[in-house]
Amino acid sequence: MKKLIIPNGFDEIEQLKNYYDGIIVGVKDLSINVNLYLTVDEINSINLDKEVFVAINKNLHNSDLRKLEETMKSLKNIKGVFYYDAAVVYLYEKLKPSYDLVWSQEHMTNSSVTCNYWNTKNVNYAYLSGDITLEEILNIKQKTKMKLIVPIFGYLPMFVSKRHLIKNYLDCFNIKDDSKIYYLEKDEKKYPTLDNELTSVYSANILASICAYQELEKNEIDYVTFNAFNIETSKFEEVLKIFSNKSNQKLEDLFLNIDTGFLYKETYYKVKGDKNE
Repeated sequence: MKKLIIPNGFDEIEQLKNYYDGIIVGVKDLSINVNLYLTVDEINSINLDKEVFVAINKNLHNSDLRKLEETMKSLKNIKGVFYYDAAVVYLYEKLKPSYDLVWSQEHMTNSSVTCNYWNTKNVNYAYLSGDITLEEILNIKQKTKMKLIVPIFGYLPMFVSKRHLIKNYLDCFNIKDDSKIYYLEKDEKKYPTLDNELTSVYSANILASICAYQELEKNEIDYVTFNAFNIETSKFEEVLKIFSNKSNQKLEDLFLNIDTGFLYKETYYKVKGDKNE
């Protein structure tokens, strides 16, 4: 099972290279919910003996299509592209690049049936939702030929809005605040929030589970992801060491807000359908 990191910057890519198998980076103006946004030239110049995945996972508009096609045509020496918008799949069939596609629609990547549909469209990977249980992940594994990527550590994206929720609030009350990360507070929990081109709100707790990681490895899940968002580099390095059995440190000693997310929480509300889903 390979480890993919979503790094905060080039320094982490170099400093942590002994603890991961690949990286996920974004493209300026075409990506969301990654930490490092690069130009195509910067991506193509990455000199790393690791797998490089590129997130092109923004909900696209007509005005983005020209840049999208130019970007997909120009990317070189990468392993795959994470996509949200089906326009990426259409252009992939047209351009026939050498890299693979990764179905990555966040909360919607939760069904083996849909995995198998995208597989018929030459999509070979799926980045599963952070909203499903470990049991459901393993069930999908049994029923699809796609290679699976599963989030195992980090703050999880909750939702994205085109509206500048934080900036509009600050402007309304004439508040000066140039913070890079804001925090929405509810029920004594703090939700990290970014307001750049879009507003992105993340979970209050950090997903982390050694037991789930071991179970995923046992069941031959292909990849897991570690997201460095809002995590100090020194702590993120220690996390990678812990999951690699190269540290006796405990996750609970590093963070006060970790939990297992939905991995062990029963799904109460489900759409009735095919029992094989």
